[in-house]
Amino acid sequence: MKYDELLNWVREDLIFRRLKLEDMGFSLDEVQGDTILFGEAGLSLDSIDGLEVAVGIEQYFGIKIGKLTADIASERFKSPQTIARFILDLQNTPAV
Repeated sequence: MKYDELLNWVREDLIFRRLKLEDMGFSLDEVQGDTILFGEAGLSLDSIDGLEVAVGIEQYFGIKIGKLTADIASERFKSPQTIARFILDLQNTPAV
């Protein structure tokens, strides 16, 4: 999957649909590539949402993330863009 396609999947399916953000009052337009997902500066997602993102990646791609540390959540799951790059890193695919 190319980076742009992957980023769209992360935004629309992994973040917006899987986390049911519409039920939380968000629209898909509010989930852009650089949208901060965790903390008060962004969508204010929590650690349970981070686990759900990790499970979604593992299920969809059949890859193991391993132990989800605060470091991974804060750096790798910061935004849809960082999640897409993280998936490419796990697959050893360049972000072209």
